[in-house]
Amino acid sequence: MSKDKENGNKKIRNRQTLINDMAPKLNVSKLLCDKFIDCFIEEIKQYLQEGDKITLHNFITFDVSERDARFGRDPQSGKVIEYPPYKVITCKMSDNFKSMIKESWDDE
Repeated sequence: MSKDKENGNKKIRNRQTLINDMAPKLNVSKLLCDKFIDCFIEEIKQYLQEGDKITLHNFITFDVSERDARFGRDPQSGKVIEYPPYKVITCKMSDNFKSMIKESWDDE
């Protein structure tokens, strides 16, 4: 039995919960499952650092977008400030995955 914390009606699941649930399903040790998760995260990180788009079909898409330079105003002095262009990571769940989750909520 996992020691998930509760926040209202929601269980707060963490990495250890994921490992405890996945390892028996994959028929591997928890240590190997932990290494798999580390490797997966490291690969995603490397692809994003290279500016690549990652699509896990019917699940999620990670991408890197560049935001344009823009001007803003310092609220204290009123001076105009130029903000340089910057990159952001975007994550978008697939519509199919969202639909599957929403259907499970309707079944309750």
